[in-house]
Amino acid sequence: MSTVSDYDEHHYDEEKEQVVSFVAKLKFFIITSVGFFSDGWLNGGFSYIVTMVGYTYWNGGSIPSLSQSLIKSGLSIGMIAGMVVFGFFGDALGRHKVYGKELIFTLLGTFMIVLTPWNNFSEQAVISWMTVWRVVTGFGIGGDYPMSASLNSETKLGMSRAKLITTSFFIYQMGTLLFTIFFLIVIVGYKNKIEENLYNVTYVWRLLFGLGMIPGFASLYERLTMKETKPYEKYVSKVTGLTGENVRTQKEGWADFVEYFNFKTAIARRHVITLVSTALTWFFFDIAFYGFSLNNSNILALIGYGSGNTKYQSLYNTAVGAIIITIFGIVGNLIGIFLPDIIGRRPQLIGGCLICAVLYAIWAGVENHTSTGGLMALFVISSLFLQGGPNNMTFLCPIEVFPTRVRGTAHGISAAVGKCGALLTAFAFGYLSTNAGLAAAIGLCSGVMVLATITSFGIPEVMGLTLDDIENDVQYLPRSERLAHIAARIDRRTAFASAPAPVEEKEAI
Repeated sequence: MSTVSDYDEHHYDEEKEQVVSFVAKLKFFIITSVGFFSDGWLNGGFSYIVTMVGYTYWNGGSIPSLSQSLIKSGLSIGMIAGMVVFGFFGDALGRHKVYGKELIFTLLGTFMIVLTPWNNFSEQAVISWMTVWRVVTGFGIGGDYPMSASLNSETKLGMSRAKLITTSFFIYQMGTLLFTIFFLIVIVGYKNKIEENLYNVTYVWRLLFGLGMIPGFASLYERLTMKETKPYEKYVSKVTGLTGENVRTQKEGWADFVEYFNFKTAIARRHVITLVSTALTWFFFDIAFYGFSLNNSNILALIGYGSGNTKYQSLYNTAVGAIIITIFGIVGNLIGIFLPDIIGRRPQLIGGCLICAVLYAIWAGVENHTSTGGLMALFVISSLFLQGGPNNMTFLCPIEVFPTRVRGTAHGISAAVGKCGALLTAFAFGYLSTNAGLAAAIGLCSGVMVLATITSFGIPEVMGLTLDDIENDVQYLPRSERLAHIAARIDRRTAFASAPAPVEEKEAI
């Protein structure tokens, strides 16, 4: 008969990973969420920054569309590289050996953008400077995706794995919201100076970027000194390094990846299908997601909400519209945190993609026949479903469906392919909306969300599975067998928990 020790020997009990004190829980959560906050602040609000940079260096005008796209795409280029590099080395060398280095790149790139030369700088020089340092910033932010996601998936804080990961990712939205609020506050505070001399808007965007660096600086030391996760030590290795004997290096990390994703066996081929599915779903989703987030200010202007009689009034209206959109996105994100453990990952992902496809199709059809209020309503409702469905799930699924030894790499690859979609839409969305109209660009988003719906079917369901189950490919069992496995595990755990403690026999005197 099995005993409690038998159960502990063969099953990684996620409940044992609970951090005891509330302060320790909060500290861990803040440290692993700072990168997503920075992404939301620096990326989600960048379309508004671009408008102000145009006022600064283009004599009150706007940056040409192609140049705007180049600057916006810089972050995605950096993120693509950072996601793959940090994801792989996080698996090969361990989370603790790599974590924190990505934040250094984020802070350096952002700081250099704040220091963009004020005077005697040509328009082309501004574009080149900002693009290069946005690439550096993106390298750091991209590296944070697989690293923080892996840490959250391998640590228990008294909530389900899905809730912890999606709550941490939710901080992206908080970063965007706080950016838009501070954007409005600073714009109002600089009202007189902006109306007196439009060039003074340069202090607004530099200050906003500087404020976004504070959380990163505050958490850098803690990231650099964080301990290794228990699952990594259990399932992969306790000793890692770039060189040495009897040490796990990048060579072993690559061998694990090749062994897991090969075509020699049926289950290995299924692994490849899963990776392709998570990557393509994220790719199609990011075309739509970044099409909107990188062009929010332009979309608000095109639907008539972000315009005004003066430059200041345009900025003010844009800031108010941004807050409204972001709040609805936050509501969607909050709902999306609880749904994975209720309806499952696949239904939330597939249903969210399909609903967004329908909403975008409606928006494209009525774009030229509806009032500003009606178009704004479609904007905020679609944002709610976009955030609550596919935005959460494209991030969650790749970190849950793969085992510890390839978790960071697989998530990094999926995210990197997704950012290729963001890179594509950085050019395509602006070009389409300028030359073919906003309806054409939104129609494109509807089409790619249909494709995201289709590719989502290749992702397995992991609701109710432990890390140990995922290590053993339980997610690929037929649904009936998977549910039976979950039920049996729960019964065993209940039985062990309710078993009376052994009575210590006393020696006879």
